[in-house]
Amino acid sequence: MDVKNFLYMYTMDRRKSITNELTDIIGLDWNLRDLLFEATEKIDYGCRFDANGLCYNYRKDEVNEQSYKCCCHSCYRFVGYLNYIRPIDIKQIAYKFKKDVGFWREGKGCVLPRKLRSNTCVKHHCHTELLNAKDRYLLTLLKSHQVKPLKNKHTKLDFDWQGEIDALKRVLDNSIRYATRVSKLDLFLETRSKHFIVR
Repeated sequence: MDVKNFLYMYTMDRRKSITNELTDIIGLDWNLRDLLFEATEKIDYGCRFDANGLCYNYRKDEVNEQSYKCCCHSCYRFVGYLNYIRPIDIKQIAYKFKKDVGFWREGKGCVLPRKLRSNTCVKHHCHTELLNAKDRYLLTLLKSHQVKPLKNKHTKLDFDWQGEIDALKRVLDNSIRYATRVSKLDLFLETRSKHFIVR
């Protein structure tokens, strides 16, 4: 989609914003958000689709419309669930957005790089039991920064989110090189997740 039409569609929802200042919205700056989002590349979400794009996990006994594209089926209508976009990313995001399907592509799923996806898309998973403790901890960090934290009988938070983020910032402090930041984040997630429990 061209940028003009994408922006028209995106800005129709007044809850959505285009901003360089993210901290006041979600408590993370763009650099830390990107680092956490990219760390989810290693997670196996357990998504499985058949040749018709129907999700095996979501489907019950019969094929139904909701199982088509699973959690991606409303991508177009909700503009990829993107509640905030960085101005520098608009062009790349707009060109990957297509009428009727949004960012979803048959046989591929989402075509957006992980760091450009919405928080909704990155944190959602159907099966907690498939995730190891480290992955669960990372996804809970992403869930917890919402203005209204997700209330879910399967996800009871056992830690202070701001305290965890502050601890992570101290670990990453003064790390300029991307590779160093990634390795420090990985070690942080591994260590902290040992004391993290989802009941």
